Amino acid sequence: MFLRLYDLQNYPMILPDEGLWTFSPKNYVAFGDWFLGGRWHLFRSPMFHFLQIPVIYIAGYGIVQVRFVSAIFGILSLIGLYLLAKNLFDSKRIATISTLLFGFSAVSLQISRTALVESTQTCFLIWGFYFLSRQGFRNITLGGVLLAFACLTKLNAVYCLLPAYVLLLIGGSLNNVKRPSLTSLINPKFIGLLLIFLTIIVAVHGTLYFQHPDKYIETYRFELDGAGFTAEGEDPPVTGRFAIRPSLINDSIKHLLTNMPFLTLFSILALLECLVGASAGGIFSAAWFIGGSAFNMLQIYQPIRYYGPIVPAMCLLSAIVIEKRWGTEAIQFRLLKHTMRVSLASLIISMIVILNVGRVTQNYVRTRDHTPFLVTQWFNENAASESIVIGADYLLVPLKQKGLTFYGVEKDFETLFLDRETAHRLNIEYVIFDEREWGSYCREQNNGFEAYLQDQYTLAKKINYVSIFSIENTAEDPPQPPEIRGASGVSVTNEPEHN
Repeated sequence: MFLRLYDLQNYPMILPDEGLWTFSPKNYVAFGDWFLGGRWHLFRSPMFHFLQIPVIYIAGYGIVQVRFVSAIFGILSLIGLYLLAKNLFDSKRIATISTLLFGFSAVSLQISRTALVESTQTCFLIWGFYFLSRQGFRNITLGGVLLAFACLTKLNAVYCLLPAYVLLLIGGSLNNVKRPSLTSLINPKFIGLLLIFLTIIVAVHGTLYFQHPDKYIETYRFELDGAGFTAEGEDPPVTGRFAIRPSLINDSIKHLLTNMPFLTLFSILALLECLVGASAGGIFSAAWFIGGSAFNMLQIYQPIRYYGPIVPAMCLLSAIVIEKRWGTEAIQFRLLKHTMRVSLASLIISMIVILNVGRVTQNYVRTRDHTPFLVTQWFNENAASESIVIGADYLLVPLKQKGLTFYGVEKDFETLFLDRETAHRLNIEYVIFDEREWGSYCREQNNGFEAYLQDQYTLAKKINYVSIFSIENTAEDPPQPPEIRGASGVSVTNEPEHN
């Protein structure tokens, strides 16, 4: 619990993507407009957006406040995983081992400390599967509702239907697998679950579509046409962000082995165990791990946080292997005058925990970042509350001023250069140039955006990687903004982000 709540303001370094999921709720609470800043992420994650509203009303707007939402759902995930494992395996030892592995996993800690959707999504999945494992109409109904909430947090949790089907097919908390007959493959419980699941999702997304049809269609057009996910010279994706390529499989394996080496290896061992016989809980955990991994392997854009919702499955599989292979074995050694006996399972778990805590501690010391806080402080002290600011949304979220994003003002990237006429038309008074958000893009395109801002506007403050420009007292004849062109020489038009 401490590791998920301590110093949320400064660690991890605030990610630009955190602004994508928090900017719209801030604008809704502060100004009554979901789409004020040009963000349409409400359609991608209605549940996460709605959950932020009461927190922002009570605690004020800011990414740190919304990180608290992720932290609380991370803590609830720990409780849910213990109960799920205990119910699946009827073993407090496996439940304890899996919860310890999950609680100290560097990846699960990271996602539970960021204002991104994966911590909330993971929590809904765990508790949904917990209720399904208890069987009974009421529990299956609750399970269907929570799995629908996971998909309303983000639709990429749709693979949860595979482990849900397996769990209902082989029988919730039985230690021995209930062998399904051919006729039982059509499972009435799963059909009922599916109806509940689809009804909730269709109702929410249908409401959003009928309220904002143009924005909704544009959001998912980008997801399906693949234009934003295909680099020059690549074959187009099969469908939107999805493709079948060996390179994507290699990327997934690299992600897992680099970020979770022990959990990955133990999960593979557990999968081999499933081939020769396993408990119902083991087969369910394997279905969760395989379904989530396969889904991620098909995605062209697959940051490590996308694997967060399958970490609990990896912890369950690892707990099975550790308990089965080393749970009864021990090593004996002499310390001073006393003979000590320690189980191999305890040593393995301790080693994994120590390595993960060491990794998190190293990252904490190395990457703590006060810059967003200092930017907010500067605007509180130097800018009027009615001012309008344009910049990266993760820096705009904590500000009391109205914020616009460069790519939200217009669809054409030429707006990125913010000529004085556009700035005056939109009453923009400050420009935030962020080296993390735009620096690499500007260098790749060699488009001189930062130099253009320096020539045209007054540098009011430089805070680490952030430059704040004031549009007051500018030159009468500023340089004309150059046209941005992609590598192919064709003008680049903006599309919504991958996330």
